[in-house]
Amino acid sequence: PYSKDPAVVESIVREVRKTTDLPLLAKLSPNVEPPVGAVIYVESMNEYIEMRSRMLQLAGLAALIGLIIVATLLANQIKVSYKNATLLQNVKKQAEDLQQINVRLEKEIEERTEAQRELSNYKDHLEELVKLRTEKLKKAQDELLEASHQAGMAEVATNVLHNVGNALNSVNVGIELLRETIRKSKIESFFRVADIIHEHSHDIGTFMTSDRKGQQLPEYLWILKQKLKSEQESKLTAINRVTHNIDHIKHIVATQQQYTKATRFEQQVELDHIIQDAQEMLTNIVDTPVKISTELATIPPVMLDKRKLIQILIGVLKNAIEACAEKTDAEVRIVTAQVDDQQFTISVMDNGIGIEESKLAEIFTQGYSTKGDSQGFDLHYCGNTIKVMEGTIEALSEGPGHGATIVITLPLNTAVPAQELNETDSSLQA
Repeated sequence: PYSKDPAVVESIVREVRKTTDLPLLAKLSPNVEPPVGAVIYVESMNEYIEMRSRMLQLAGLAALIGLIIVATLLANQIKVSYKNATLLQNVKKQAEDLQQINVRLEKEIEERTEAQRELSNYKDHLEELVKLRTEKLKKAQDELLEASHQAGMAEVATNVLHNVGNALNSVNVGIELLRETIRKSKIESFFRVADIIHEHSHDIGTFMTSDRKGQQLPEYLWILKQKLKSEQESKLTAINRVTHNIDHIKHIVATQQQYTKATRFEQQVELDHIIQDAQEMLTNIVDTPVKISTELATIPPVMLDKRKLIQILIGVLKNAIEACAEKTDAEVRIVTAQVDDQQFTISVMDNGIGIEESKLAEIFTQGYSTKGDSQGFDLHYCGNTIKVMEGTIEALSEGPGHGATIVITLPLNTAVPAQELNETDSSLQA
C-alpha cells in the first residue's frame, strides 16, 4: 500500500506484525538487496515494481545456480559411473589375464616337473657314466705313470751313458796320446846305443876314447836321457789322466747306484780345486784349444757332491767351447762369487755364437742344441742335476753373435754333520 501518512504506515506495520513474524523494514534503499521473506515498505509503486523485478532476478539466479549445482552433481555422478565401468572392465580384463597366466603357469609347472623327472633319470645315468669314466681315467693314469716311469728310467740311462761316453772319449784320447808317444819314443835310439856298446864290449875303452862315435856316445846318452825323461813324464801324465777318467766312469756308475738307493754323497770341498779338476778333464775331451781364464772369489769350503759338480762344469764348459769353435779369438771365462751367506754362483762366459732370447728357456731341455751334430744331452743333464743339488741354472745372452753366460747358483752349505764325518772316516779307513 502506498501512503505517506505516518499514522497510516504505523497502522499497517502493526497489522503486519500481528499476522507474521517476518522482519519489517520501514524504508529500504534501492541499492540494498532485501532479505528473503521480509515485508518491504516502499514509498512508490515504481520502486516496488523495480524491487520485485530485482527479487525475481535473484530468484532466477538462485534457480540457475541450483541447476548448475544439480548438473555438476549429475556430471560427477556420470563421471564416477564411467570410472566404475572402466574399472570394472579393467578388473575383468586383469581377471582374464590372470586366468591365462595361471594356465601358462600350470603348463610350465607340468613341463618343469617332466624335466625334473628326466633330469633325475639323466643324473642316475650320469653317475654311471662318471663312474665308468673315472675307472677309465684311473686306468689311463696308471698307464701314464708307468710310461713316465719307463721314460724316466730311459732318460736316466741316457744321461748315464752320455756321461760315460764323455769319460770314455777322454780315456780314448789319453790312450791315443800314449800310443802316439810310444810310437815316437826315443827308446829305439837307446836300443841302438845298447847294441853299439854290446858290439864294442871287448874294447869299450878304446872305442870310447879313439872312435869318433864312441867319443860322442856320452853326450848322446845325456841328450837321450833327457828325451826319455820327458817322454816318461808325458806318459805318466797321460796314464794319470786315463786313470782319473776311469775313476770318473766308476763314480758315474756308483752315483747311479746311489740314485737307486735315494742317497747323496756330499763332502767338504774347495771350489777352486773342483774347477781345476774339471778343466784338466776337459782337455782330454775337447780337441780345439780354447783359452780358459778364471776369476775365483774367496769362498769357504762347501758341502756338495764333488763328482756331480765336476760333471756339470764339464758339460757347461764343453758347450761353451763348442759355441766358440768358429772364432779365432775364442775365449771362455769362469767366474765365481759369493752372493750372500746362503748362496754362491759359478758363471761360465763365452764369446761364441750367442743365443736368441726366445730360446734361453729351452736350452736345458733334452734334445735342444744350436749345434747340428749335438743331441743336447750336456745342458739337459746339467739342469736336472742342479735341481737334485737344490740349486738353479740359467742362461743369459744378448742375442746371436754376442756370446752367452751360464750362471749356476748353489747353496753355501759349509757345515759338516758329525755322522757324515764319521762315515767318511770309516770309508777312508776301509
